[in-house]
Amino acid sequence: MFREAAPVVLQTYSSPIQRLTVDQSIRRAAYEDLDKHGSSTSRGIAGVHGFLASYLFQRGFTILDQRRAIEGQSMTLPWGSYSAYDVTAAQKMDCEDPAQVSKAAAALATFHKLTAAYTHPHNTQESFVQEFLQRLKELQMDLKSLDKSSMDLILGSMQLFKDSLPKVEGLVSDLSYETLPRLFIHGSYRCSNILFHDGELVRIPDLDRSRYEARALDIAIASADLTPSVYDAVYLESINTFFSNYDQIQPLESCEEDALPALLMAREAYEALRDIRRIPKIQDQRTKHLRAGKFRKHVSRLDWLQENQESLQEIFRGQGRKDETSFALGVDVRSCREDLQELQEAS
Repeated sequence: MFREAAPVVLQTYSSPIQRLTVDQSIRRAAYEDLDKHGSSTSRGIAGVHGFLASYLFQRGFTILDQRRAIEGQSMTLPWGSYSAYDVTAAQKMDCEDPAQVSKAAAALATFHKLTAAYTHPHNTQESFVQEFLQRLKELQMDLKSLDKSSMDLILGSMQLFKDSLPKVEGLVSDLSYETLPRLFIHGSYRCSNILFHDGELVRIPDLDRSRYEARALDIAIASADLTPSVYDAVYLESINTFFSNYDQIQPLESCEEDALPALLMAREAYEALRDIRRIPKIQDQRTKHLRAGKFRKHVSRLDWLQENQESLQEIFRGQGRKDETSFALGVDVRSCREDLQELQEAS
C-alpha cells in the first residue's frame, strides 16, 4: 500500500566528509583552460564537473569525486583540493527502505534547487531525446549486425520491442522536450551512486555524467532504478515515496509531470537499443547470454510501463497516493519475473 510521506528534515551531510577547500588560483587556471579548449574537450568537461562540485560544496551540499582515496589524505584535482573520506563502510541505497528512498529524493531535490541557479558554461552534447531518436534511426543497421545465434537469444522479446517502438517514438516526439525546465542534472542518480552509512546519506559520487539537461530526465533516471528487478506494484510504491519527498522541496511544473511517464519508457527503450548494439560485439557466450537477458528485462519493463502509464501519471500529478490505488493497478509481472529468473540462472 502507498504510505503518506512524512515531512523530511534534510541533512547537511557535512560530517564525516570534509568540505571542499577551493584554491582560487587552481580554479582560475581551470577557467582559463576551459576558455582555451572549450567544454567539448575531455579536459574542459572535467573542468565543468569540477566547477559544479565546487559550487555545491560551497553551498553546504557535500559531494565527492568518484576516486579512491584514504581517509585523512588530501586530494588535489584540477579544480581544487579537499580531504578525502573513506567510504569503504558505506553501502549503496536500499531501494526497499522507504527512509533511504525519502532521503535520496530530498538530496536530489536539493541538488536541483542549487544547480537551478548555477550559471557556468554548458556542455554542447546532444540532448537525451535527440540521441534516443538517432538511435532509433540506426536500429535497422544494428539488427543487420546480429548473427543468427544472437537473434535467437532475443527473438521473442525483439518482436515485442518492435511493436512498442512506434508508441514510444510518438510520445517522445510529442514531448516538446527542449522547452522543459533545464538545469545541471546529476545524470547518473542510481542506487549504486547513493551511499548510506548508519542510515544516513554520506556520499553521492560520479559527476562524470552531469550536464545541462531537462530536470525531468534526472528524475526519470532515478525512478527507473528504484527496484533491483521487475516493475510491479511495489515499484510504484517506491516511486510514490521518492516523488512525494522530492516534490516537498522542489515541485515540478505540470509539463514535467506529464513528460515523466514517456521519459521512463524512453529510458528503457534506450537501454534496450544499447544492448542490441553491444550483443554482436561480445565473443564470450556466457557474457552474450547475460547481455541478452538484460535486453529481455528492459523490454519487459518497457511493456509494463506502457500498460501502467495512467497509474504513473497519477503519481506524478499527486493523485495516486491513496491505499486503494495499488489494488486497482491490475499489474501482471509474471513475464518480467520469468525473464529475471532466466537471467539469474544464466549467471
